Amino acid sequence: MDKIAETSYSLFYQYQKDIVYSKMKTAQRINIEDVKESMEVIRSFVPQGKKILYIADLSKLRGMDKDARDFAEKSTVFSDMIIANAMLVSNSISRMVGNFLIGWNKGSIPAKLFTDIDKAVEWLRTFRTEKRDY
Repeated sequence: MDKIAETSYSLFYQYQKDIVYSKMKTAQRINIEDVKESMEVIRSFVPQGKKILYIADLSKLRGMDKDARDFAEKSTVFSDMIIANAMLVSNSISRMVGNFLIGWNKGSIPAKLFTDIDKAVEWLRTFRTEKRDY
């Protein structure tokens, strides 16, 4: 896995050709500036007119401010660049809670929580089409 970018709170890696993986550096809450910074980083390496599959390792996530959630939910930036988003969590309890929250607050990008990266990649691959691959 090659590191391709870094923000104030995350590291971004090319996991596979069309899969980007991000991992938080430290345990913390995410604010709106963090979300905007991530959008800019992703935009910088997604080829124009293409979309990626995205894995976000949220095992160190300690929360997300309401304004950050609202901004991410309403913005089309992620949906313009991301086909589907697999989120890694650290245990089954946070997975159950996360799936409930995803179902309650549906966005325009298919998203699902996982505790295993291989299962996350398998799920992401179901969204892969030649037109969207990069």
